[in-house]
Amino acid sequence: MGYQLNAAQARKLEAFISAGEFESVEEAIDTAIAGLEIDTSDLDWTKPLIAEAEASLARGEGVSLDDVKARLATKFARHEK
Repeated sequence: MGYQLNAAQARKLEAFISAGEFESVEEAIDTAIAGLEIDTSDLDWTKPLIAEAEASLARGEGVSLDDVKARLATKFARHEK
């Protein structure tokens, strides 16, 4: 069975391989497939964590998405140099 990647998919895979994230396209695809196989049927353990996060937001302790993006951009910019 053969599959054809579109140009954007091929570029992304090659970038991951060039960066040393994966040894080969096959390894990257195996990792992606393994991620799809994660069992999400029992997520009850997350309910208390979500409740605490919601309470934190209600107390005004949250961080805006724009702030998170700015912090990440700054962090990654430092690592690219």
